[in-house]
Parts: sequence; C-alpha cells; structure tokens
Amino acid sequence: MIRPLFRKATPEDAAEIAALVVKTIQESCAQAYSNNKRVIGLWCADKTPANLADTIGQKGNYTVVAIIDGHIMGVGLLHRYGEIALCYVHPYYQGRGLGKGLLEDMERKARALKIKTLLLKSSLNAVSFYQLHGYVNDGPREMFLGEIYFQPMRKALTVRLRLGQPSSRIFGENV
Repeated sequence: MIRPLFRKATPEDAAEIAALVVKTIQESCAQAYSNNKRVIGLWCADKTPANLADTIGQKGNYTVVAIIDGHIMGVGLLHRYGEIALCYVHPYYQGRGLGKGLLEDMERKARALKIKTLLLKSSLNAVSFYQLHGYVNDGPREMFLGEIYFQPMRKALTVRLRLGQPSSRIFGENV
C-alpha cells in the first residue's frame, strides 16, 4: 500500500512540479486530445519552473504536493477564490489514491477559507475522476487557447463535523 506524505508546496518545489505536470499531460492527457502535438504543446507551454514558482509563492494560493520516496508524485493548486487550478498525479501512481488525497486536502483548505463551492476546468480524460468525487458538470465544454477543450465542473462543499472527545456536559443540563 502506498502511503504518500501530503505537504504544502514551496517555490523551491517548482522544477519538480513542472516536470511532473508536463509528464502527466504528455502521457495521461494526450490520448483524450487525439495526441495532437500542437494542443499538448500549447497546454504545456506555461508549465515552467519560473511560472510555477511564482504561482506557488502568490499570496492566497494554496499548493499541496504528494511525496513518495522523497519525490513529488502529485500536485494540487487551490486559488483563494475557490478554483482548483491544478490537480496532477504522476501516470504511474494514478488510480492509487493520490488524486483523492490531493482533492481532500484542497477541499479541507477551502472549507477553512469558508469557500462554499469549488470550481475547476477538467481535462477531458479526468471528468470521470472528478465525478467520482462529487463534482458535477457546470455547463458545456469550453475552449482554451483556441484549441484545448476543458469541462467546467463544480462541487458544493458541505460542512464536515469533526468527531472529538465527548462533551463533559450532561444532556439537558443548563449551562
């Protein structure tokens, strides 16, 4: 069983995150886009270490990484206004719980920020993953950069109760 460590990313992680995101797009997403090299190239063009370091360092962004054996194998990015901008898992680790862990971590952070609804633009290959985790389509597919289709999705967050130690209060007691 894989036991990843989830932690907040730092700008120093940007090069490893950039390599992960590009690899994932090229190996896991390309087929859903007919292996169109132009589309994949456009998609990967801004996934540079410099751009990602800047994004990670921006106030209000929350970036989480999944670490396995000392290496980043997953990344998620939540903007303070409730958009999940990144959720990528290394192709080898897809289907093993890392994506679910990243989503749960970002949803926990969103709840802490009092965000009521999360939005994202799913790649065509990941729509079923998000649906499995409670996201629903939020309108028709949209085009990005004139050639890349994404599916807008959303999820209403519910308040999660934490079960803790029982209260020392007695039922019916006036306090």
